[in-house]
Formats: sequence, C-alpha cells, structure tokens
Amino acid sequence: MTTTLLLLRDDLRIDDNPALDRAVSRGDVLCVYLDDDATVPPGGAARWWLSGALRSLDEAFTAKKGVLRVLKGATPERIRELAALIGADEVVWNGGRTPAQLDSDSAIIKELKSNKIARSVLDPNNLYPWGSADKDDGEPRRVFTAFKKACYKGGDPEDPIDAPKTIHAPKLDDTKLSKADTIKVGDYSIKPDHPWTSTLEDHWTPTLDEGHRFAKRFLEKHIHGYDDTRNDLDPIGSSMLSPWLRFGQLSIRRLWARSLDADTTKGGEVYRSELMWREFSSHMLVAFPHSETRPIHDKFAKFPWKDSDPGFEKWTKGKTGYPIVDAAMRHLWATGFMPNRARMIVASVLTKHMLIPWTRGAQWFMDTLVDADLPNNTMGWQWTAGCGLDAAPYFRIFNPITQGSKFDPKGDYVRRWVPELKDRDDKVIHEPVSPIEAQSLGYPTPIIEHKEARDRALEAYEAIK
Repeated sequence: MTTTLLLLRDDLRIDDNPALDRAVSRGDVLCVYLDDDATVPPGGAARWWLSGALRSLDEAFTAKKGVLRVLKGATPERIRELAALIGADEVVWNGGRTPAQLDSDSAIIKELKSNKIARSVLDPNNLYPWGSADKDDGEPRRVFTAFKKACYKGGDPEDPIDAPKTIHAPKLDDTKLSKADTIKVGDYSIKPDHPWTSTLEDHWTPTLDEGHRFAKRFLEKHIHGYDDTRNDLDPIGSSMLSPWLRFGQLSIRRLWARSLDADTTKGGEVYRSELMWREFSSHMLVAFPHSETRPIHDKFAKFPWKDSDPGFEKWTKGKTGYPIVDAAMRHLWATGFMPNRARMIVASVLTKHMLIPWTRGAQWFMDTLVDADLPNNTMGWQWTAGCGLDAAPYFRIFNPITQGSKFDPKGDYVRRWVPELKDRDDKVIHEPVSPIEAQSLGYPTPIIEHKEARDRALEAYEAIK
C-alpha cells in the first residue's frame, strides 16, 4: 500500500479537503501542519485561535484513526526528509492563498522535484481556481462587479467533497518522527503569552463542531434577513463565521452550497456576494502581491500622511472621542472581533480623520483579530483608504457620528463597550462630549473635529491629484 505525506496550512478540516481526499484515496497518510513563517499567523489573537483549531483537528483525526503532527521549522528540505523517512511516494497539499505561501509552494515543489518525489498541489479554500475571472489577455479584473460576473459566467463553484470515513495512518516510530522535527499537537506551543488573549476564550470556542454550529444557526435563522441586518452592530448582524473560514475549518464551497439550500432570495444573494468579496480579495492579493505593504494606486505613494504615535495609541485604546469608533476598538481588544461595518468606520477615521497610514491600522488588525486574514485585511484597508482596487473614492469620508446613529440607533453598542457614556440620551449617544462633560464623564473630546478632519483630508488628496 502506498504512503502519502499530507501537508496542512489554513485548511484545518476533514470535510471538503481536496488534498486529504486524494491522500486517503491512495492509502496510508501521515498529516503534518507546517510550522513556518508562511503559515503560522504573526498576530496574537489568530495564534490563540490556531492553538484551539489544531487541537480540535487532532481530535477529529484521532476519531477517524488518523495521525496529525506538527512539522517544526517546515523548510522544503525537512519536508523532503520526512517524506523519505516514512517512505512516502507522494506529497500532497492544498496550495497557498498568500504570496508568501505561493512562494513556499514553489520552493517545496523544486525540492521534491529535484529528489524525484511526486507531488500534487490542489486548490486552496477558495470558490474558484486562480485566473477564473481573468480577462482574455490574462489580466486580472480589478473591479469587483466584473470579477463576480466573470466567475458566475463559469458556473457555480465545484461541489464539495465529503469527509473520509477513515484515515489510515502508516505504522510510525515516534522516536524517528521526533528526530525529524515532528511533534504531537499537544506538545506544540503556539498560544501567545499575552494577558489580553485570556479574554478571548470567554467569547469563542475555536473548534470544528462550534464552527458548524455557528453555520447551522446562521443558515437557519439569520441568512433570510441578511440584506437588512448585516450592518447591525448590536446585536451583530454579520454571520461571524469568518474565523472558521480564515483557518479553513469551514469549507467555503460547503458554505456556498448550504447557503443556496437555505435561501435563494435577497438575503442569500447578499451573503453569497460577501463570500465573493472574500474571493476577490484573495485573487487580487495574488495578482498584486506588493499590495500587502504598498498602495495599489501609485499616486498614493506620495500621500502626505501625518503619522502620530500618540494619535495611533488613542485609536488602538478606544480613546478618540468618537463613541462609535471607541466602542468598536474596545470590542476588538476584548473579543478579537469587530463587525465589518465597524471595521470600515474605524479605518476611515484612522486614515482620513487622523491621516495615519493605512498600513499601521492593517498591522494592528492582523495582531488583534481572531479572523486575521491577509487578503481580506489588505483589501479592506486599501478600499477604505481609497488607494486600492475598486476602492471607495478618497473623498468619501465617513462621518462617525452619523454612522453611529445609523447602525447603532439606540446606542446599545456604545453603551456596551463605552460605559462612561451609558447614561447619555439616545439622541446624543453618538455625539462627541463637550470639555465640561469630558471632565465629569472621564471620556475624551474628539481627537479632531469632523469638519476640520474632512477639510484636511480633502486638501491632502488634492496634493496628490
């Protein structure tokens, strides 16, 4: 019987896992999670989630008689050595979704090819293969609507694959595996030692079962009104499935298929459009890998930012003086999550009110979000800052006061996360406080007045036009 070495990155599931399906169909399988810079998230909140996700996957593998290990320092050479050690005649994995992971793919392929080891690289946790929406000349479609139409023209995503009933593991010598830098999941220390992450477990259970429970609840109870509620802040109107999608615990193809079964009306259509935005972000980061750190529109390279460490710190701590912004930033710090509408509001205030570079906000999100996904995060920040693909015009500057009134009309979200303002009337809950109120409430006045911020931002934009 043949033996396959299966590599895992952001695909920590058994259901609809193309690489696992191929490996199981061939015979015995040893599965390893790749511990390297291209795979392990740098941020504390996401690493906390990863720790729980791996333990959950390990339990799922054990239940199906499979074996999961972590390959420490997973260089191409170590992967090749491990394949030789277990007598694997093929190495299988789902391809990467980030530039770093795709570079890693190339390096692994080169190493295996030079040593005449077969390899199969299957599609990542996307809806469509790379290039599916490209123009006839091979250029990527830069506008979301055109991208979505091109994908739809090719038909629905492929049907998801059922989970294997059993995962046969080869007979393994634990001593040899340890010498090959593989360790058991229970011995893998990835959970960050940050005091603030201790609160995350009060809000999340990063397991496969919990992800499926969340998906079931959303599809049965909330998708029908999603077009009306997705921007609500309290209660949160978004699906809240993004952390499980980020780590591939939920298959996006399975979620797509289940959403079609659940709702084909406006709610379902809008939700699937949101899934397509995730798809667009993923394809665009691959097409424009420099966008992780540089604006896609070159003219923004000369934008006159007014970076400020004290200002940035006030933003991170939820002390800008704009109630909806401060509520969202404190929500993020406490739970590792923030609704999408709130992400747009706080990003707009950082980049347009405060003129602090979008890359600083993007890095903060990558460190504090449990669903810190590089493609989504990069696209979201460039979109709000006005320097990305299909971005909001730079002169679209959110008014945090009216945004708060519209999406948190009773002030419940603000009162939950900014208790200093809990006794304010609904009519003024989103208004900045006066200097006198600031002293009595212990809450700051705005870091900059909205009109002044708007005028300054437009002046800065004129400088690069």
